[in-house]
Order: sequence, then C-alpha cells, then structure tokens
Amino acid sequence: MIKNDDSDLSLRDSDRPAFNFKNRPELPSLRQAEAVEWNSSAKALAEFFDALGVADPATTARSLLREFPTLSDLLSASWWRLRRVVGKRLARTVMASHELMKAMLEEQVIEGPVVPRSDALIDFLQAEVGFLKHERLLALYVDSKCRLMRIERIAEGSFTGAVPNQRAIIGCALAIGAAGFILVHNHPSGIPVPSIADLSLTQRLKHVAAEFDLNLLDHLIVARGRLGTIEEHWREARFRGEVT
Repeated sequence: MIKNDDSDLSLRDSDRPAFNFKNRPELPSLRQAEAVEWNSSAKALAEFFDALGVADPATTARSLLREFPTLSDLLSASWWRLRRVVGKRLARTVMASHELMKAMLEEQVIEGPVVPRSDALIDFLQAEVGFLKHERLLALYVDSKCRLMRIERIAEGSFTGAVPNQRAIIGCALAIGAAGFILVHNHPSGIPVPSIADLSLTQRLKHVAAEFDLNLLDHLIVARGRLGTIEEHWREARFRGEVT
C-alpha cells in the first residue's frame, strides 16, 4: 500500500525535477516546441498545467508523455508511477483529474437507459478499465427499465473460470433487486476478441442467471480504445453456421 508519507520511499520529491507553482515562464510557442516532441496531446497537457500555475508546463507535459505514450496511458497510471516523474503534488492532480472525468462520464450513463454499445457507456468503460495493465471484471446492474443501479468490481487479474465470482455476480444482483446485468472486462493486449475462457464463463453465467430470472444483457470487452462484445461474436458465429 502506498503511503502519503515519503519517509519510507527510496525516491524523494527532492530527487526529481522541480515542478513548482511560482515564477512560472510563459508557455512556449508552437514554433519553439515543434522540435521537442510537440503534438496535440503535449499541447493540451501543457495548457492544463499552465492553467494550474506549473512553472514549466511544456517540460512537465513532455516528461509525462515520454513515460506514458498516450493521454489514456497517463490518466490510467498509478500514483507511484506518476510521482516518480513529476512528484506527488502533480501526481495527485493528474489522478484527481481522471477521477473527475470518470465521474462526468458516469453521470452520462446514469442519465438514461444503459445500452450495451452506446457511446456514453463505451466512453465511460474505456476511461474506467480500457487502458489498465491488468484485467479487471466489472458487473453493471440495471433495473427493469435498464437504468443503472450499481457498478460492482468483481475480480482483478485472471478471473475466467472462477466459480466464486459467478456466485458473487448473481448474489449481488439478487441483493439489490436487479433485473439484469452487463459484464465488462478489459484486454490489456489491445485486442478485443473474446477468448475461449471468456465465452465459456459467459455461457455458464447466462444459464445460471436465467434460473434466477436475471438477464445477462451482454459481455463487453474493452481494449485500449477498441470494443468487442460476446453477444455480437455469437451472432456472427450463428450467421456463419458455426457453433460456439
């Protein structure tokens, strides 16, 4: 567990570049920055840090994007990894910004019926798990009108085939009076194609859920900005005359 106290850490903020909030220079022009890895992501990040009053926003932005190739990688990074690059104050700022963005996207999902492949839901899920370095399984519980009731984190890492997880998924649905649920997990590989284990787990859960009058609406796979769905996979397989 990461502590806020730096006394037990081998790397201290004093060992890193000072990204202070005083006597900051003006943000460099695009012409000045073009030769130093300047692109739209770096510019947006630099403007964000400039608004916060960071002393050298362009350097800070470039330092982060050298460590984290995309803004999505940056926003899904751990506090410890961020802290090693920019110190704990800006690390907390970046993480708080990500949480604020996820809260905004979740609001959009809550406002209307949950549609498995809607833009609002996909944007939220990509922000939530799409760029994680490990797998995470979520269950999104909905009522009879498909309104979101709860988002539950079910498992981390390798979860397929774990019988206790099936019990937890069904048990939570019954406890809150849900009418159905959507499963979601991510593929760190960036390939949103269901594995045999994904298909097997989904098939078993679909049958178990039906016994309790619950509807497994879909199982979504998010993968670094890409999306796959098991229901779509099965539809395509049936169209081709394949058995899954």
